[in-house]
Amino acid sequence: MSDTYSENLSYNGRLIVTRKEWHIDYYFPGPDRRYNGTFYSIKGNKIDVYIRAWENNFKRFEELKKLIGENAEFSTRGETGMTINIGGYHHGVCLVSYHLCICSTDQLEKLIAEYRTAKTKANDVRDSLKTSGLFKSRIFS
Repeated sequence: MSDTYSENLSYNGRLIVTRKEWHIDYYFPGPDRRYNGTFYSIKGNKIDVYIRAWENNFKRFEELKKLIGENAEFSTRGETGMTINIGGYHHGVCLVSYHLCICSTDQLEKLIAEYRTAKTKANDVRDSLKTSGLFKSRIFS
């Protein structure tokens, strides 16, 4: 059994850290039991790419919102495959499809801060896992 650290994050996210790697996993349930949920994973070595993508996509969202107006509906693909939606029910920048939709600067700052904290924590935990035998399949929630 491998040493694993796990912690719940916002937006149905979960930080998973092992000796070899870390990642953030998301699960977004379907609208009801007839539909499967959506799984999405961000590898730890790509977290900085995702932070930049959130920032750049949100900036583009703000620009498009001014250009198009909020009464119209428009959708386009952003960096890392994120979706940028103007108007409609899923207004904002979404991680995948219409899931984890960020539509305010406060939400964006909270998410990015959580990614940065996860990165720091993952590196600290990985260092501990590498240098000690104390973590034998401990899962923290």
